Parts: sequence; structure tokens; C-alpha cells
Amino acid sequence: MVRVLLFHYFKSQRVFFDSYQPTTLASTKDYLFLATGEMKVFVYSLEQPNFPLLCQFPTMSKPVKLMCNEKAKCVVTIESSGQRRNSRAGSKGKVCKNARAYFNWFKANPEEAVRTYVAGYSNFQRQEAEVNCRAFLALEIPTQFNVRSVSCCPSSGNIAIASEKKVSIFRWNGNLSYDGSDTSDALQDLEHFLDIDPSMVVKEVVLADSYLAFRSNLDVQILKFVFTSEAESASLSGSGKSTSSGVALQTRYCCINEKNL
Repeated sequence: MVRVLLFHYFKSQRVFFDSYQPTTLASTKDYLFLATGEMKVFVYSLEQPNFPLLCQFPTMSKPVKLMCNEKAKCVVTIESSGQRRNSRAGSKGKVCKNARAYFNWFKANPEEAVRTYVAGYSNFQRQEAEVNCRAFLALEIPTQFNVRSVSCCPSSGNIAIASEKKVSIFRWNGNLSYDGSDTSDALQDLEHFLDIDPSMVVKEVVLADSYLAFRSNLDVQILKFVFTSEAESASLSGSGKSTSSGVALQTRYCCINEKNL
């Protein structure tokens, strides 16, 4: 006996044209973010009828991964850009993947140039012009190698960035408004917090609260951040546990059998 279930009675739908050349997309409860090969991100409302276009903002290079950091109210991207080499050598250009965060994306003006700052130095740079805190800006997240994966913690707004052999944690240190609810006009930045050198080739990373998980093709490693005082940190260092800036890392492993892949 076969029972047929109908799933096509949607409340509404929207078709996007091929001319957009979409490269990646992400969504929240309220918005749909659609990135294109023309280095633009279109933002659509999911709450309003017929999903109207709310705004659009440019990116510095071609987005290949897109996610919304709802806590920090920014859009985090992995972007791909090519570097030219000597044509006489006949070698192809190297593709570099960088991570960026776009703040105040809802205030972007496509006709204006993008203000670009470097993570960890933005607060100092923006002290000279307070108006920049309320304007659309791109934040460069420095990494030494090509970015493979990015994850945003939904509760803290912190960001984990993984390259092939290193995982870096950046803390969001935006200042909330007096009632603690609005970050749209806040002075925001991402501060480098911690680097981890895993004993594996990292393919994907996930950050949630005090837990950090990353995987290779066969293994998964989970780290728990335990925040300690200076005295406790010194005690843990003496007992042989790895510490950095008052943070002790407790490691848990989960191995995946190759037969199950």
C-alpha cells in the first residue's frame, strides 16, 4: 500500500532570475541573503508578502560562503579572489579565500565606496569619525592561510575561522545600547582572541557557546573553553594542561569510522 503525501501547497513562492548568478545564500527568520557573482548581496524580507527586496550591498570580492551573525548584526562571508602570476611562466593564478564581516548592511548605499577596516584595529580607526560607526562598512578578518570554514556563535556573536592547519577565534566586542537590545548604531569590532593548531587537516568548524568543534575527513575534535582566573590558569599550566590568556582547553574526541562515510 502506497500513501501519497502532498507537500507543494506552500503559502507563497518566489523565483529568482538566472541573471543574478547566485553563488551562495543564507537566511534568518526575517531575511534571505542572496550573494551573486557580481559581488553583490541582495536582502529580501521573508515576513512581508511576495518577499520584497529590502536592500543590497556590495562585497569586496566574490562570496562563496555567506552567513548572518544575528547577535552582532553583521553578515560574515568567505570570499574568493584570484591573484595573477607571471604570464611567462604559464602558471594559473592562485585563488585566495578571505573572511570578511559587513556591519550596518541595511544602511548600504550602492553608489558609495565601501569603508574598509581591519579587525582588531577598527575602534581606534573609527574614533576619528564617529559617523562611521553608523555607516555600512567591511571588516577585514586577518588570516595567514586560505579560509576553509567560518562559524558564528548565536549567543555570543564570536566567530571561528578555520584554515587548513589553524583555527582562529575572534571575539565580538560591540557595545550595546543602554537597554542592551540595539546594536545598529554600536561601535563594533572583532578582536583576535585565540589560535589553535589542530593535529588534523580542518574541513569544517562550528562554534557554539564555550564549545568549538572541527573535523577532518575522518575525525571530529571538540574543545571546551573553561575561563579561569590568573591563579587557576597558572595552576593548570603547572599540571600540564594547555592554557592561553586565562583559558583552559578541555579536549573531547569523537572518531568517525571510515566505513561509515
